[in-house]
Amino acid sequence: MASLRSGSPTVSAADADRLLTLPLFRQAMFFTALNTGNPGLAIKIADEKLLDSPPPPENWLLGGHVKLFYYPDKEQEKMPLRVWAAALRNKWTPVDKMLLFDAARGENSEESIDLLDTIVKADPNFLTSEDWFQKTSLEFAIRSGTPQVLQYLWKLYKVPEAERLKDDLLIVNAEGNSTGGLTMLGWLLDQGLDVNYRRVTESDEEVPYSGDPRETAERWYAHSLRPLSRRKTALHAATAMKNVEAVRYLLSRGANVDAQDGLGQTARFIAERDGNAEIVKVIDEFVKGTRL
Repeated sequence: MASLRSGSPTVSAADADRLLTLPLFRQAMFFTALNTGNPGLAIKIADEKLLDSPPPPENWLLGGHVKLFYYPDKEQEKMPLRVWAAALRNKWTPVDKMLLFDAARGENSEESIDLLDTIVKADPNFLTSEDWFQKTSLEFAIRSGTPQVLQYLWKLYKVPEAERLKDDLLIVNAEGNSTGGLTMLGWLLDQGLDVNYRRVTESDEEVPYSGDPRETAERWYAHSLRPLSRRKTALHAATAMKNVEAVRYLLSRGANVDAQDGLGQTARFIAERDGNAEIVKVIDEFVKGTRL
């Protein structure tokens, strides 16, 4: 920024200041910095003397290409959350549900909370504009976000204290991670959630259907391919996801290896059935160590 103002023999300081007031030029500089691996400079460019008025939507450089930054290809890195916040502050991009969800599942709580704050300031009603936004963003936070972001979302959505910590959150976390997820899992357990809670369902999905014989046969065939029950513990869920780290961690926190899901399956049975020798070994070694 300083070199643009003072270093060019062909660009006067006044011309540089004028250029920086042009939305298209500012956005071009923004992407140049971003695409050359300097997100910090991109943020400074975006926040340099906020423009009096944003460019019209048809002139947003992010406009027609925004999905490329949500779902980047091999040549385009995903835009950091703090850079999205800068673009949003300057009204260079509209508030979008993917910004909310990316903030919810962000691994850097400071950046996630900054983006959430920016979303609220840009559009105070956005978080509640669709009924499913709250449920989805909270699930993303529980699965792959941080405890700080989860607590912040609870605050933004004004979730009552009594509705925040449910034992089922352990299962939601385990269902969403094929690796890792231990930070949130550990935090939830530290809040007093029951490691051996088995999900309760209202349906009779695991009970043999007694109606039409053809539908009954189809149900049993679906189960026979790779039967998974919703009535499970976090240990069952982590095993089904082949998350060795989570299985080992849950066992260390008191998970019951003999617990059965709604189909009568133990975690070891699921691991053996799915050919996951590593988890079978982890469970067998744990059992051997506790039953000597």
